[in-house]
Amino acid sequence: MSDLLGEVVVDSTHRIRKQVEWVGENRKEKKFRYSNLPSNVLSLRSRFEEEDGTIVDGANRPMLVQDHLLGELINDLAVERPQWTFLVTQTIGVKEGAGGHFIDSAQTLLILDNLEPIGLVKWAENWKHGKHVTITNNRIKQDLMNKNSRLTGKLQRAKQIINKEVFGLSLREVLINSSTTINNDIRYAKSKLHTVVAEKYTPLGEWARQQFEGHSPQLLALSEKMGQGEIVKTFLDAAANHELADSVTGDIEVGAGKMVVLVGEEYHVAAMGGVQYVRPEFSNRYIKHTRDTLDPGMHTALALLKLTEPNTFVAGAGFKASDTEYFIVEEITIGKD
Repeated sequence: MSDLLGEVVVDSTHRIRKQVEWVGENRKEKKFRYSNLPSNVLSLRSRFEEEDGTIVDGANRPMLVQDHLLGELINDLAVERPQWTFLVTQTIGVKEGAGGHFIDSAQTLLILDNLEPIGLVKWAENWKHGKHVTITNNRIKQDLMNKNSRLTGKLQRAKQIINKEVFGLSLREVLINSSTTINNDIRYAKSKLHTVVAEKYTPLGEWARQQFEGHSPQLLALSEKMGQGEIVKTFLDAAANHELADSVTGDIEVGAGKMVVLVGEEYHVAAMGGVQYVRPEFSNRYIKHTRDTLDPGMHTALALLKLTEPNTFVAGAGFKASDTEYFIVEEITIGKD
């Protein structure tokens, strides 16, 4: 959940946290998708309330998009925003009233951007409001009665509110999250390379203990001659990568280097400048550059990093966390050898 200095988009609750966790585990499962909606719309198992108040799980129910306020809204949004994930939950309660049995039914739509809740929409039909949609989003201004939700019975009005005010992460949030991602991924990648070094050293150590009392400059030539060149090479490659990771991590630990986040055609660059622990306020350091204003050395480093896979170190350049998130070392040495 975002908790960005009071800019939480959707308030964190136990139910929402469990739903986000469920989406993370099940969003690739076809059985939770609707046959008549895009694949980024998922359905939790419906819950039904019996007359005695007992809650029981039921089977998934297909969504009737036609003549259904929330169904039409979901269909339009899912097509227009394929990068979002939409989770639909349904509740039907059978209750006893003055006029006999009546049904309170409701469907809730949780809108997620990469498992980040950015909107909550509830369709309901009851005796008080009839059919209506309630939209909850803490960015919505001029909230009714100073609350954080807006009630509408008109589909077109609901679409306007969603399209205008329920949106993905802001630029500031992207930069904050990217800074953390780059920082964490560097340390995680270094840890994985440390494990690789240990794994590759095991067969080398077994052989080396049998053949040598200690390492010597003649090790490579001797290993080739004895047919053991491959295990030495894999160890030396792993050790070199770990040494490179150690060097890049060293820049982070002394607050050196720069984080770079690509947003569209823009380059957002933040110098560490002595910062060792990345916090939300670090996002204020980012300076926007275009292709023309970016330092040539950084262009060269980024060009090399873009050719690699995520979680990869490049000597003299830095580290690639993702296709849009990079760490550039303090002193770029590409082409200076």
